[in-house]
Amino acid sequence: MSLSDFEQHEINVLDLAGRQMLPLEPRSILPPTLDDVAMSTSMVQFSSIVEILQFRDMTTPDAMAFSTVDNKGREIQSWTWEHFFGRADKIRQTILNKTTLQRGARVALVFRKSEILVFMAAFYGAMMAGMTVVPINVIEELAEMIYILRYTNTELALTTEYNYKALTRDLQNAHKETDWPEGVTWWKTDTLGSDWKSKRKHRQRLASSVVDLWPQMDVDLPDLAYIEYTKSPNGELKGVAVSHRTILSQCHAIKDTFESNPRRSSSNNATAVDSSNVLTPTSSIPDSSHNTPFSKTIGTTQNVDPMLSWLEPRQQVGLVLGGLLGVYRGNHTVFARSDITETPGAWETCAQRYQITLALGDYEGVREMIRGLKAQNGEKRCQLPILETFLIDTVVVRPILNRRFASEFLAPLHVIQPEKVVVPMCSLPEHGGMILSMRDHLMFPKEADLIDFGFEYDIPRTPALEVSVELGSRTPGSQPPPRGYSADSDTICHYLLDREALKNNLIKVVATGEQAIQRAAERGVILVGAFGYAVPRAFGFWELPRHSQVIFHALPLIVPVDTMVPEVYDPVPAGFLRTGLLGGLIEGRVVVFGMYEERIQQEVFQDTNVIREDARYKYHYTADLANTIMERIVGFTACIAFEVYVNNERLPVICAETPRYHRSDLTKLAEFVKQALQDHHGLRPYWDTASGA
Repeated sequence: MSLSDFEQHEINVLDLAGRQMLPLEPRSILPPTLDDVAMSTSMVQFSSIVEILQFRDMTTPDAMAFSTVDNKGREIQSWTWEHFFGRADKIRQTILNKTTLQRGARVALVFRKSEILVFMAAFYGAMMAGMTVVPINVIEELAEMIYILRYTNTELALTTEYNYKALTRDLQNAHKETDWPEGVTWWKTDTLGSDWKSKRKHRQRLASSVVDLWPQMDVDLPDLAYIEYTKSPNGELKGVAVSHRTILSQCHAIKDTFESNPRRSSSNNATAVDSSNVLTPTSSIPDSSHNTPFSKTIGTTQNVDPMLSWLEPRQQVGLVLGGLLGVYRGNHTVFARSDITETPGAWETCAQRYQITLALGDYEGVREMIRGLKAQNGEKRCQLPILETFLIDTVVVRPILNRRFASEFLAPLHVIQPEKVVVPMCSLPEHGGMILSMRDHLMFPKEADLIDFGFEYDIPRTPALEVSVELGSRTPGSQPPPRGYSADSDTICHYLLDREALKNNLIKVVATGEQAIQRAAERGVILVGAFGYAVPRAFGFWELPRHSQVIFHALPLIVPVDTMVPEVYDPVPAGFLRTGLLGGLIEGRVVVFGMYEERIQQEVFQDTNVIREDARYKYHYTADLANTIMERIVGFTACIAFEVYVNNERLPVICAETPRYHRSDLTKLAEFVKQALQDHHGLRPYWDTASGA
């Protein structure tokens, strides 16, 4: 690639030379620890997630793998690892024996959210057969389904009896003129595999060398595991191709992030930090009383981390942390309906029943649970002392809501250090649910605090960990433990910077609209290298090579001091992933302001005689504006901000929803919105409207 490719952007060489911030070194951890102490087997030995699923079936067949609960928290269905693998293996055998599909052929999955267990069996069964899975989650949108089936050249589609009948009925009645793609064979999987038989007589209880002795699957897996179609903010439908190697690498990185928690057992977790930036095991052991089972279902899940999630389990981060990481870590994953948060007390009751240590949700559900506290006045609350992490999937951190959730909701449940349990997590929904950053207990990147930003800033510092209790005494001559930001601090810096990149993520910031790496003191577009590997060439948008090259394989420029000639910065062969987020890095922590496409511009006139060409703009982010309204004005249930372009001017519009119906109330709320935006952001809304739900 030559410099002429970048001539469309003007680069100030003198301003950038020697002042560009290069990616920090990946954070170090201990060598791979044993993921299953009883079997003395590390997950890094496996080459694919389907081999790990087979490992779970061989070693812990009776342990619970997946469960589903309704909006009241009542269990609907549960499968053990033996049952789950048996259903998936039956689908694998049927595909291999009754079709002529070639290796890597696309197999579509058409399931509803309520059919998650059958979906997971079909997902793994198709991958075990050497196929590339294509989940189609919007069943009602026939146009999108047809587009995906045709664009991926799908030959086989797996669904349920109910979905197949409903789809056939719609095509015969309401959509007679639909040009349905030909050559697609439809199978119903809710009965396929239900007649599986246990193979206990072939299973061996092995103390070691499990990987070398079990029967291997005779299928050569393709590079691609699945293709996930999602919509961008502007409505574009694009499929992200995810490889088997990407699945394993991000699962390994996320596992190490979770296990850095100092509350975890010292037998298989690392928490403390020594002078060489390598973690060492701690000696803290959790109270054994926390592992006491509360039901028959929980009795077989000891030594694992039960996880409860209400996010969409068929795609994005819900699939990554639920369907993939659950198999990788051997978790008992409980999938709940998204409206479980609307029933007061349902989530906490479910979490206590399954003895949840890891929870996954979003801010919308968190607000619903806080709102439901009023209906629980006087009722006895559950106790969740073993809850270690509550992940909140979000791009923009909401500090006030985090504090309220920790103090008002988690603290009465006897959660230990609730402010540390709440962990905002930034994922990339348009890029297969890849996780960019989350708060952990690993050390900051080396020399991250020595970067010259060109300005000074004051951030209150307090020890991030209770060294005397959780980390033990330091060895002579070692560096002091890492210092973090007080959870009680009111400064916005703490909350913006309260997330680190995953341990092997290479984070780089480039100037907005340019290819040159950004100066340390400025903000720009975030690029990320994927989970310890170079972004694979196969990892990108399906059948969109130009988009993949620009977004998934970005190549920014750097200006060396010795040559003063811009050149491509290419530390990894495949380049970096362009996330579409605006932000930066400060002391190794990721600062995210919002999406590049979700900015609102407003002209700022410092001089009434200034000409329009010299006008300056102030930028706001829609998520930040909506956050201000939702947290500072009582009475709104939803809010959105956007801008319209009229007469060469960008005009901000605010829309909010409230259960109030009286016109006088709506008028007052609209005035409150206008005043709050002017006071906190200096933004003059062109139009603000409040409507009844």
